[in-house]
Amino acid sequence: MYQRVRRALVAIALTVPLFMTGVTAAVTGTAYAGQSPQDNPARYVDPFIGTADTREPFAGGVNPNGIRGDVFPGAVAPNGMLAWSPDTPTAVPGGYWYPDNAIDGFSLTHYSGRGCSYQGDFPFIPVSGDVTESPVAAPSAFRSTFSHANEHASPGYYDVTLDSGNSVQLAAATHSGVGVFTYARQPQSSLLINAGGSANGDIAASIDIDPTHNRVTGSATTTVGCGSEKYTIYFATTFNRSFVTYGTWEGRKLRPQTTSASDPQSGAYLTFNTSDDSKVIARTAVSYVSVDNAEINLQSEVGGRDLQEIRDRTTAAWNDVLGTIDVSGGSEAAQRIFYTALYHVYIEPSIFSDVNGQYRGFDDKVHTVAPGHAQYSDIDTWGSYRSHISLLALLSPDVASDVVQSLINDAEQDGPGLPRWVQANRNSAGNVADDADPYIAGAYAFGARDFDQAAALHAMDLGASQVGTQSGGHPVRGRGALWLEYQYVPRWPGVSLEYATDDFSIAQYARSLGHEDMYRKYMTRAQYWQNVFNPATGYIQGKNENGDGQWESGFRPDNRRGFTEGNSAQYTPMIPFNVRGLINGMGGDQNFISYLDDLFTNLNVGPIIAYNWHGNQPSGQNPWEYNYAHAPWKTQQVVRRIQTELYTDAPSGSPGNDDGGSLSSWYVWSVLGMYPITPGTADLALGSPMFPHAVVRSGNGTTITINGRGAAPDAPYVQELKVDGSAWPRAYLPSSLIERGGTLDFTLGTVPNKDWATGANAAPPSYSEGQKSTVAFTEPSRDFVMGQNDKKTVTVAAQNITHNPQEVTWRADVPNGITISSASGTLRVPPAGVGADEIEVASGAGTGQYRIRIHTYAKNGQELSNVVLDVRVTKSGGTG
Repeated sequence: MYQRVRRALVAIALTVPLFMTGVTAAVTGTAYAGQSPQDNPARYVDPFIGTADTREPFAGGVNPNGIRGDVFPGAVAPNGMLAWSPDTPTAVPGGYWYPDNAIDGFSLTHYSGRGCSYQGDFPFIPVSGDVTESPVAAPSAFRSTFSHANEHASPGYYDVTLDSGNSVQLAAATHSGVGVFTYARQPQSSLLINAGGSANGDIAASIDIDPTHNRVTGSATTTVGCGSEKYTIYFATTFNRSFVTYGTWEGRKLRPQTTSASDPQSGAYLTFNTSDDSKVIARTAVSYVSVDNAEINLQSEVGGRDLQEIRDRTTAAWNDVLGTIDVSGGSEAAQRIFYTALYHVYIEPSIFSDVNGQYRGFDDKVHTVAPGHAQYSDIDTWGSYRSHISLLALLSPDVASDVVQSLINDAEQDGPGLPRWVQANRNSAGNVADDADPYIAGAYAFGARDFDQAAALHAMDLGASQVGTQSGGHPVRGRGALWLEYQYVPRWPGVSLEYATDDFSIAQYARSLGHEDMYRKYMTRAQYWQNVFNPATGYIQGKNENGDGQWESGFRPDNRRGFTEGNSAQYTPMIPFNVRGLINGMGGDQNFISYLDDLFTNLNVGPIIAYNWHGNQPSGQNPWEYNYAHAPWKTQQVVRRIQTELYTDAPSGSPGNDDGGSLSSWYVWSVLGMYPITPGTADLALGSPMFPHAVVRSGNGTTITINGRGAAPDAPYVQELKVDGSAWPRAYLPSSLIERGGTLDFTLGTVPNKDWATGANAAPPSYSEGQKSTVAFTEPSRDFVMGQNDKKTVTVAAQNITHNPQEVTWRADVPNGITISSASGTLRVPPAGVGADEIEVASGAGTGQYRIRIHTYAKNGQELSNVVLDVRVTKSGGTG
C-alpha cells in the first residue's frame, strides 16, 4: 500500500503500459479537486531555493566566491538520471547561480548539491538565425541573457523566456525528457547540442546527425567531480520536424553540412524554418550503456508524448514521493521550505540502470538488475550517512535497499571493498573514511533490508580489517593500517573519529545479523576515539605523524589540520554513539553545556573559526547533544535558531552544499522534532516539531503522527510529550517507533520547561561497551623546556569518563639523564572527574631530549591509556 516511490518510478521509468498506470491529474497550482492541500505538495516546492549564496558570508574571508546549496532548478524526476537544467556563466558546481543574468545552455545531467563541478553533459543551446562560427571560437556569442521574472520551475518542469524572445520549456521523466524551444518569429533559427560541453571538459566526444529521421545521437567521456576518474555517457534525441540545414564543429572549426564529428570539443547545430512555425520539440534521453539504450529509454518513457503529458506524470510522481509526509498548520513559507527540502532529499542518489535493467558496472561491463529493481549512482556516503539514508530508508525502503545493493554490486565488480563516493560507475573516493559502513547500517536500522545482508557485512569487514582492501582502485581505508597499529590515525584526528563511527556501525549491524564476536571486536575499536581526546584541553586533537603518542604542537580549538572541512571545536562532538563518554571526559554536564553554548555563538561560521558550521555535515549532530547533558530545552532552542535563521524560502535559503540532500534531510528530520543521531541505530534524539500536525507514512506500512499543540516559530520549547497517550519524559524516542509507528502529542510553548526530560534516565542512549574507564594526561600536555640541573613540577592525571569512581595506578618509564620524584602512584578518580599526582622532574648536567612515557592501569590490571611527555633540557632553560 505504501510503496509509493517505487510505483512512481515505475510509472515514469519503465514500459509504456506501466507508464500509463500513473496518476495523470494536471498540475494547476491548486489542490486537486476533492483532496486536501497535502495531496498536492509539489505546489509548495521552489527549486530555486539553494541556488544563490548563503545570506551571511563565512568569517575570516574564507570561500570568497560564496557558499550555496549548489542545487539546480531544472526538470528532474524522483531519483532521475536525466536532469535537464540551465547552466549560467559563473561555473558553480550546481551549474546554475541565481545572481547570473545569462544562460550558456541547458544540459541533460546535474548533481544536486555537489561541492565541485560534475556532469553538465550535452548542453542544448537555442540561438536566433543561422550558425556561422563554432561556439568554441566564440562562446559568448551563443549566450542568452534573461530575467528571473520570466523564469519558472516546479518538480519535473522548468521554463524561461530569454531576452531574445526565444523560450525554453523542459519536462523530465526518469531517463528522458521533452524540450520545447519556441523562437521569436524569424525566417530561421538554430539549436546547438554541445557534445563536448561537460562541466569538467571532455576527454572524448562524438556526435552524429541523421537528417532523414530528424535524429541526433552522441557520447561524451569526461571526469567525475573532485576526481580524475572517467565515465562515458550517451544521448539520443529526436525532433518533431526536419532540418533546413545542419552541421558540426570540431574545436574552433565549423563544418557545415557534415553529419558527424569526433573531438573533445565537438557538437552539432540544427537550423529550422521558423517563419511560420516557431516551435521545435526535442525528445531526448541518456544512458551510461549505449546510444541504443538511450533510444530504448526514450521510446519507453516518452515515445510521441508531448511536454504537458510528461510534466503531468512526473508531477504526479513527485506528489507520491512528497506525500509520504503531510505537514499542516504552518505558513505557506514554512510549507515551501519543508517540501523543497523533501524534494531535494529525493533527487539523489540517481537511477543508473536503464529501463531494460542494464547498467555499466565498476568493471566497465554491462550488467542487468533483477526485474523490479534499479542500480543507483551518485551516492555520497560521507554526507548522507548522518541523516539522509535513514530518512530515505524510513520513507522508501525499497529505494534505499536498491541503493545499498548498488554499493554491494560495486564492491563485487571492482572491490572487494565498498566505495566511498560513487559517481557514474566510479568510486571517486571523495572525502575521507569508510562511510559506506554507517550508510548501510543506518539503512538497515530504519527498515531498508531488501539487499544481500551477508555480502554487505563481508565487504564492510574486509574494508575495515584487511589493510589494503580497495574499491575502484582506491583503498577503502587509506589510513586503516595506522588505525589498527596505533589505535588512532596520526595527524588525522577527524579521520580517527570517522573510523570510530564506521567501526561502531559495523558492530551494530553485525549484532543485528547475530555475529556477537564481530560486534565485540568493532565496539572495542569504536572506542579508540579516546586516544585523540585530550582531557587537558577538552578537545579532540591530533597526534604526531610518527605514531609516538605525543600531541601535535600549537593546538588551538580552531585548528584545521587533520579535520576535513572543519576544525577541532566543530569536530569534537562527533562521537555520536558515546556522547556520555565525551561529556564525562569534559568534566560533566555543565562543562559540556558551556562548550556547546560557546560553539553556538555562531551557527554557520565556516571552517576557520571555532564556532559551529551547520553548512557542513559533521556539525549535524552538534545541537542535539544538549539532550545528553540533561538540557533538552537548549537543543530545542538552537535547532529552532538554525531552522529559522539558516533555512529560508529564498534562493539564498540553504546553509551550504546540500550534498545530495544531506542538509535538506537534516531539516526534514528537525521539523518533525527528531534526529537520527547515532549512526547504525534507530535512536532518535528529540527537538520539537515546527508544524501543529504532521503524518509520516513509512514505506513499510507504519504511520507516525506528530501533533504539536501550540507549535509556532517562536514556540520551540517542549512543555509535555505523550507517546501513544502515555507521558514520555525522555529526550529521545524508542526505536520501536520506527518499527511499529505511533502518535506523538507535544505541548509547546515560548518559555523553556527546564524540568521536562531532565531525569537520570532521560538522555538518549550512549554506547560505552569497549571503552576504557579513564583517559590519562599530563599538564603540561606536551614537551616542555628546562635548564641543566633544574627542577619543574608536572601533573600526572586521569580523567574518568564513566559514572563510577575509578582507581587507577600509573607507572613512568624514565630515561637516563633526568629523574622524577616518584615513578608510580595510585589515583582515585571520581565520576566524570580527575585524579592527579604532582611529580617533580629534575634534569642533570646533560642537554638533550628526554621522553617520559606514563602507563595507566585499572584496578583489575587492565591497561588503560598511555601518555607521552618530552622534556628538552637546554643550557639556557626556558618555558614549554
